Amino acid sequence: MNLPERLQIMFQESGWQKFELTEQTKESSLVGLFVSGYAAVGVSLSLGVEQLLETWPKAQSVMAELRDDPKVGKRKDMYLLFLISNIDPSRVEALQGVCNDTHVCRKICIEVGSRNINDVLMETPFFRFQQSDELLPTGSLPIGDISEKILQDLAKSSKERILERLIGGEYNQKDQIDETQKS
Repeated sequence: MNLPERLQIMFQESGWQKFELTEQTKESSLVGLFVSGYAAVGVSLSLGVEQLLETWPKAQSVMAELRDDPKVGKRKDMYLLFLISNIDPSRVEALQGVCNDTHVCRKICIEVGSRNINDVLMETPFFRFQQSDELLPTGSLPIGDISEKILQDLAKSSKERILERLIGGEYNQKDQIDETQKS
């Protein structure tokens, strides 16, 4: 399965609709366009920063034209997602210039490297976590080696107070072990 097909499957499984690529769109670096109830995303693939610097204005132009399409409209958030094979550290500043340009749409740049494209895409804000159909068992949850002191504080104290005590070292491992050995 090629990259555009995998993109389509991932976006559609998360409730996005594929927006058909036109000839002009295909001339840009975009390999996919997707629309949801709240946003439109153009996905671009580049081998490196130099290629992205050459192609992003055309991709942004495509996104600007989408505003006139009734499927997208003027109210949706617009994004360009740049998937870059490898980012040369010496070119990060130039890449930052592209990401900082919020004219037309927001830009997100992610280095793919040797990672699986599904894992890379899950780093973006466009995908919701899959919920399991399995229910947690009812009743008490196993608490393991949690000390009585911590359990009492969990029942009585605010999360801020528990955090203060944790940072302050009041819940050290020795106390936990001593407390569990007493029971």
